[in-house]
Amino acid sequence: MTEHTGPFRADALGPSTYAHGTVLPPGGRMILLAGTSPLDATGALVAPGDVAEQMRVTVENARAALRHVGADIGAIVRARIYVASSERTDLFAAWQAFTAIFDGSEFPSTLVGVTVLAYPDQMVEVEFDALVPA
Repeated sequence: MTEHTGPFRADALGPSTYAHGTVLPPGGRMILLAGTSPLDATGALVAPGDVAEQMRVTVENARAALRHVGADIGAIVRARIYVASSERTDLFAAWQAFTAIFDGSEFPSTLVGVTVLAYPDQMVEVEFDALVPA
């Protein structure tokens, strides 16, 4: 076994366009965000039915939450993406928007289609985990 920290791809699992997992360095402060939604400062849903714009707003809201505790989206080590759709085209659109925002960043993520999210016309919600080094 090799000592490793950061994202990895396991050769035995075949080629992939995403990290299979990540090894966190010892120490640091773990930040676990609740499901982040595409809401504006008044709590209203933004861009009903627009997957890409909802993803952009969701990531901006995550950035604001992380900033509140002295971190930024560069500290993200894992994401769980929920898309309220049974259409793979909607999931693909969410994934495309997500990867465009995190251009070049690589961390394990899960993309799941779900039947419904909390707000009417909400299509995107993301849970983020972040690690701030000690």
